[in-house]
Amino acid sequence: MIKLIALDMDGTCVTPNPNHQNYEYITKPVKEAIENAQRKGIIVVFATGRWYNAVKHHFESLKFKGPQILNNGATVIDTHGVVHSKVAIAKPDYISLVNAMLSKEIKLAVCTEYDMVHCSEESEELGFKQWFSKKENLFDLNYAAKIIALHGGKWLANKVLNDYPYLQEAGHADNYLEIWPKLASKGLALMQVAAHYGLTMDEVMGVGDGTNDFDMLKRAGVGVAMGQAGEKVKAYADVICPSLEEDGVAWVIEQTLAGKIG
Repeated sequence: MIKLIALDMDGTCVTPNPNHQNYEYITKPVKEAIENAQRKGIIVVFATGRWYNAVKHHFESLKFKGPQILNNGATVIDTHGVVHSKVAIAKPDYISLVNAMLSKEIKLAVCTEYDMVHCSEESEELGFKQWFSKKENLFDLNYAAKIIALHGGKWLANKVLNDYPYLQEAGHADNYLEIWPKLASKGLALMQVAAHYGLTMDEVMGVGDGTNDFDMLKRAGVGVAMGQAGEKVKAYADVICPSLEEDGVAWVIEQTLAGKIG
């Protein structure tokens, strides 16, 4: 029986809309399904690549409580901003890689537990202008969970693969790359959250659409891939649900509550 559902955000339960006040929204069917699951006693959490200040408004809207999985699993933090655990990019690797990227004029930003920070206005081309809350020297950060890069392409992916054995990368669009520690994953963080509630992984469902969801789909008792996900993602899933545009999260929650999944 499923007692906890972990939801990826972008491409899974959040629909982008540049005209919306928050640049995005959760559709009414998905929001109602999440609220219905909560009323039935199922714990619902986010498992996302985002950082705290980019998800806080959704915590409040959905009345989420307890630990949430952020920065692709590198940060576990509760809805009040209290950090439960965090895995950092090692300082020597961080300094070396950021310097290499800046030398190639690759636009980048860095995610901490709470913010995305950047070093130049040009970095806003990354497409997260609404969430930039700090502009500062990237080498002054006390904690770096994840680096986001634009236009690094195959050069950057190969550099991470060949020169940084403790880091991993995943591309989410053409020339868009996220880099974070290998010791962190949504799946490992989900195990931590399940243990927090005294649950086994057989009682947990993970829902996602991207390559950073592989480990979560594999470790969850029931892994669900969105209908628009790529074939590599679907290969890790037990269930394929309808797409984001078809409110797939609402469908999978309804099926779970009806006892048809899990």
